[in-house]
Amino acid sequence: MTLQLAAMALLIALAVSVLMAVASAVRPGSAVDRAINVVSSVFLSVPAFIAGPVLIYLLALQLGWFPVIGWTDVGEGLAANLHGALLPAVSIALIEIAAFHRILREDLIGTLREDFVGAARAKGMSPSYVMFRHALRPSSMSLITLAGINLGRLVGGTVIVESLFLLPGLGQLLTSSIISRDLITVQGVVVFVAVVYVAINTVVDLSYRLIDPRVRKAVTA
Repeated sequence: MTLQLAAMALLIALAVSVLMAVASAVRPGSAVDRAINVVSSVFLSVPAFIAGPVLIYLLALQLGWFPVIGWTDVGEGLAANLHGALLPAVSIALIEIAAFHRILREDLIGTLREDFVGAARAKGMSPSYVMFRHALRPSSMSLITLAGINLGRLVGGTVIVESLFLLPGLGQLLTSSIISRDLITVQGVVVFVAVVYVAINTVVDLSYRLIDPRVRKAVTA
């Protein structure tokens, strides 16, 4: 459950932050950019242990869109599983959205001023094609690095959210092990998180060659 929760939170954060960053970078300083920056600042100031109860109250208790606590095993249905995990994943993703948006926005603004982007525009390519085909990929290096680091942190940082939503996972296991003074289990959880963190960052380093062709040329030169 912990890995699923961390992965869902990361995917949500990446999807939302890319859309926000693209909208901001098209016209920096515009009303849209300022409004998105305000939303990003709000997300950045709301940690998961505050976002969780607020989302539970608004979306679960008041509107009834999501279950208040617990989750459905994937064997009982993927849709029900994702529905139950969405609210805790969103509560974790909010602060990540803000961090991803800020770093990608700055990189996109810088890339859009590069000569190769100007050449693409001069050839008559549409703004959306230039943005997603020429500007977004080379601007994603810092975002991918931060996402890899944060995913490793998310795997070990879901303790509070799992406790709030009563979800089975590393958080519940670690909490119960600490209370019962089960040192071996605590050490096992710490080692597992460390191994996952190293593995994720290794994958991130290898992905640079796929994202930016300039990295492949530098390695083979």
